[in-house]
Amino acid sequence: MCLHFTLPVAVVCNSTPLPVNAAGIAARFNMRYWLQAQTSHCPKTRCHAATQRFVSYEPWPGGFNNVRMSLEMAAALAFALNRTLVWSPASRIYLRGNGRLEDYFDSEAVRRGLSVISYADFMHAMGLPLKAGTSAHFTSLGNVTGVRIFERNLATKVASKMIFCVPHCPRKGDVLFESFEAYRQKLQPFDTDAKWFSSARVLHFRQNLLGNFYNFVWTTEAGLGAQIKRLVRDHLHFREAIVERAERVIAQLGGHFAFSCLHIRRNDFQYKRMRIPARRILRNTRGLFMARETLYIATDEQSKGIAKQNSFSPAATSRLRNHSWFAPLSDTYTTAFLSNFFAALENDTEPNLIGCIEQLVCSRARVFSGTYFSTFTSYIHRLRGYMADVRQKGIFYNHLLFPDDYRNGPKYNGARGAGSLGRSGPSWSVFPTGHPFWGREYVESWEDTEISIFR
Repeated sequence: MCLHFTLPVAVVCNSTPLPVNAAGIAARFNMRYWLQAQTSHCPKTRCHAATQRFVSYEPWPGGFNNVRMSLEMAAALAFALNRTLVWSPASRIYLRGNGRLEDYFDSEAVRRGLSVISYADFMHAMGLPLKAGTSAHFTSLGNVTGVRIFERNLATKVASKMIFCVPHCPRKGDVLFESFEAYRQKLQPFDTDAKWFSSARVLHFRQNLLGNFYNFVWTTEAGLGAQIKRLVRDHLHFREAIVERAERVIAQLGGHFAFSCLHIRRNDFQYKRMRIPARRILRNTRGLFMARETLYIATDEQSKGIAKQNSFSPAATSRLRNHSWFAPLSDTYTTAFLSNFFAALENDTEPNLIGCIEQLVCSRARVFSGTYFSTFTSYIHRLRGYMADVRQKGIFYNHLLFPDDYRNGPKYNGARGAGSLGRSGPSWSVFPTGHPFWGREYVESWEDTEISIFR
């Protein structure tokens, strides 16, 4: 078998001796985890049939990773229902201004795995005029027959609290009832074969998709659950330009897994109890890291003594060189920050891509610990789960003491369900809320991508 690799390497066959730099080639390959796919993900009738039945949505009005979640949830539902996804037009992204999905994601890869229509073509198909301004894109949809709209006021139900069953949720007495009940916990079930729902030409969600895509859709169709997870893994990934820039930083850090990483979110982070002192972070994570190892810190912290900004600015933060707030960590480890590598990025890097670059850098760390409630952190956990050569896939947080809080902690400490060892039922079943939480990832996101977890 040969793996065709679109890098400075032609073709690597398992029957051919690898070159001297084989380890580097393998690392670059594994970092591009979507290249691991060896088989077609789904029938052409599902992937490529441009249907005239649509799923459209307005991204959650938050930061980039909230917008990413909206895309993943809408794509998963469109795929499961064999509908065409309306590619969301430019929208407002918190702290990044107006942004397009194709600035971050490989849109051609998305179209190889899912039927997609542009916003302009969709509006033309619906006989509607294009609207100017990011807040007015879909306002006229409500006047069209055959459109079913999930309004913004349903956010408390749709956002990470509903589970859409394809075609319908198992009933008591059904073979799959017990496994479904264990999986959904307290998620509110919704039958997608309900006539008012299935007959609609357009299913539209108004800024109310926030959650994990694998908690959002349940299916009884054999293999479809795994196909949905492979769709998101292999087709909704960062552009090559972002990966290549992350590799520049990784190389200067000594290479893949030659460093560890912390994500410390502070500045305007609304969850103030996660803004803990540097000394406490040092104490909590000391058991994870090796003495004096290189520790890359992805952060928005602005240390005292410099002009504070009202909000996080990727461009400004990349230039910050006063990191005095991190002194306890810098006294213990060889700390590195984005500003140390700014020269490798400044000439050809759009500032709004810096967050994605740092996520990929941390995905290649020996060990990673992040900030609870942060979707920036949670996506790094999932990326590490996707990558075959990442050995340490543990879900670690800075506010938890390692290892005590991970094995003998209180009933709810945010660490339960971090791994699959000895797990009974879904990993979120240990949470007292009884439903999965948008603020973290679960091992289900990367496990069982070849055999459906739903059967």
